[in-house]
Amino acid sequence: MKKMNKTVLVSFLLALPFASSCNYDDAKMARPEELGAKVKEYVVDEQPGTIDIDYLSNLSGTITFTEKVDWAALSSNKFNGDGKVTVVYDANEGFPRMAQIELISSGNERRDTIQLQQKGVIMPILNLPATNALAYNKQDTKVAIETNVPSIDEFDIKIKYVGSDEEWIEDITMSNGFLNIKTKDNTTADIRNAVITFKYVDGWKKVHTVTLSLTQANNKNEFGVERSFPEIREIVEEAGGVATITGDYLLNGYVVSDKSSLNSGENPRTTTASIDYTMSQRTVYFESLDGKYGFMLEFADEENNTLERYTKVQILIKGAKVTQYIDPKRFVISGLLASQVMKAEKVSESEIPAKQLHYKDITDDDIYTQVQLMDIELPVRQGPLFPCNEGYTLATGADRITKYPKLLMDNEGNMFYLLTNSNCVYRNNGQKLPYGKGSMKLVVVHEKCRQYVDEDNEDEDECGYIGRYQFRHVALNDLYDNMTDGILDDVCGNGFLTEYRYMKSNGDGTWAPTYGKNGWFTHSYKGYKTSRGDYGHGTQTFKYLGPIGNLATRPFGLHRGNENGLGIFLEDGTEYGNAAMGGYFELINDDANGTNYGKGWVPADCYCAWANAYWWDDEREQPYYWLINFSTKDIETDYLTLQMTVMNNAYEGGPRYWKAEWTTDPSDDDWDSSAWKLIDNYVVSDVANWNNTLYYQFSAFKEVGLTLPLEMLDKESVYIRLMPSADIAGDQVTYQGGTIAKSGKTANSAIDYFAIRYSKK
Repeated sequence: MKKMNKTVLVSFLLALPFASSCNYDDAKMARPEELGAKVKEYVVDEQPGTIDIDYLSNLSGTITFTEKVDWAALSSNKFNGDGKVTVVYDANEGFPRMAQIELISSGNERRDTIQLQQKGVIMPILNLPATNALAYNKQDTKVAIETNVPSIDEFDIKIKYVGSDEEWIEDITMSNGFLNIKTKDNTTADIRNAVITFKYVDGWKKVHTVTLSLTQANNKNEFGVERSFPEIREIVEEAGGVATITGDYLLNGYVVSDKSSLNSGENPRTTTASIDYTMSQRTVYFESLDGKYGFMLEFADEENNTLERYTKVQILIKGAKVTQYIDPKRFVISGLLASQVMKAEKVSESEIPAKQLHYKDITDDDIYTQVQLMDIELPVRQGPLFPCNEGYTLATGADRITKYPKLLMDNEGNMFYLLTNSNCVYRNNGQKLPYGKGSMKLVVVHEKCRQYVDEDNEDEDECGYIGRYQFRHVALNDLYDNMTDGILDDVCGNGFLTEYRYMKSNGDGTWAPTYGKNGWFTHSYKGYKTSRGDYGHGTQTFKYLGPIGNLATRPFGLHRGNENGLGIFLEDGTEYGNAAMGGYFELINDDANGTNYGKGWVPADCYCAWANAYWWDDEREQPYYWLINFSTKDIETDYLTLQMTVMNNAYEGGPRYWKAEWTTDPSDDDWDSSAWKLIDNYVVSDVANWNNTLYYQFSAFKEVGLTLPLEMLDKESVYIRLMPSADIAGDQVTYQGGTIAKSGKTANSAIDYFAIRYSKK
């Protein structure tokens, strides 16, 4: 053992105040004082009984209730050392109640407290059927209340006056199921508001609260002037696109969003590593009574948004700001308070205007209204609603992905996006998505997604255009109730030319389709083969159906291992990852050392995604490419479409800009060969770097849809190549500030789904 420095030892001894006066025997005789109950809280039933409370002590003292209790008694009021005290308690025919028992030592009065809670036959009830009320001059206001608290004197009542210093509420009483509110007459030309909070604290110290918004008429006994949605839109347009409403204007409409789903409204990224999740609780989609127009309402904070889906509402918009946005034209009313909701009445879903529309029929006027979107499908047939690396979401305590745009396609080949927030409560609940066709009940919106398309601009408002219209779901059954599940046996004859859902090796350097034998898929670099004989390798993906989460206290809880698979089924109807690999992928939600618990990863050796690190041929100074072969012989159709999911599996060096081209003769593979005809251009997102996540990086595969030319039809063999269109890549500073990484290095670019569809006649 290393010896202590003598100077340090002397200094240490001098620092002890009793070092020179205490001897060894004194220290040996000293005893620490001990006093405490083994258990601090006891809960007993409402029936009479007894309970023993054990305590540890080397002291003596008294045992007593902290306050007078007439329903329980102690077997002893003294203690001397370790022991127990028995509590005898009566039946409780009322509300839950609580008593505190205190151990107090003699002399030094050390204390320890034990809490005894007894359940009651009656549980406190406090509810307001209507949380808004109107007060007229010259009369009191009656408001229904549901409560079994016997007296209003037991409530703590707080009144907050909005926009007025005058205390115009004189008295509040309660009798026969009603509150009676006495008010002073309003002598001003303005209506006025107050928010009344009723709080009751039960015997277990649990707080029960309800809030009433009371609006009083002006001196003419009027509450405002009703205005239509078009009238408010016209006011804003005449003001140049932004207007603060100064008149007492009332809007009547239906709420078609659901605050509890957390999928109404976009949660903005405030920095690259933080998200404001309150927007999904502050936002309301509000449509006119005739269903023709919609507003997005933004309340001042989440507490002020008290509106429920399928509620007929009258709202006072005085003082609110209304903003018009263009391309597409849409309107947002912001800064609203709960006190501005004048009336709120629950209605049946059947009362909401039924708008059954195809995508081609959607117009700007439909934005923020609910539609039944007809004849659609989810064309990427694998994974959950939110197929992202959960290591970058709030499921594992991170805030770097705010939403996921998922492809929808209709029966005319139009493709557009369905939006899901990262905090949506049901987004990855383990349920397989419907892989057939049907309709969904959705709200029309317009949003951008910078993590799909960036354009290298620091202003997010100038980035991320993914189409004129997108759609938001606000309840899980809106997605499933009117969708078929698809017929596996007929999938290739029911609108699929070819589909790749996992790496099915042919052993000759190509991969086979998931179903049928229409063509093959490969990579143009032939410098190496994997052990499976493929020109490319597997890489990780994020398609586990869920549930997903790595900590019980986080929004989606703790979920380890895989119970629900990926939603990829084989021709015999069994699930890939089950029959094909001798059981579910045990590593989907974990890894060897446990660091990826709850992240939803599907490892590379599960062969669910294709990847390659060779994208630039330095000798020929042109790109390598993915190559897909298939036949269109005897196919008649109104449309031909391609869907794929793509990602640069590195945060720099992956090809940014891509193009899809086609030919019937692939022998001339020069980059600029006229034999290849352009289909379309697209961009691929870079995976995020945890240490320095940038706005345009995305830890998920991006879903891309392209329309193919009908000129491809009735061909024995068609080839599509997917290749970089420029030697440009992202880096850790800018969206397009680098070049494609040297072949074989870190620039893995990957695909984890590919399909070509047509309309079956």
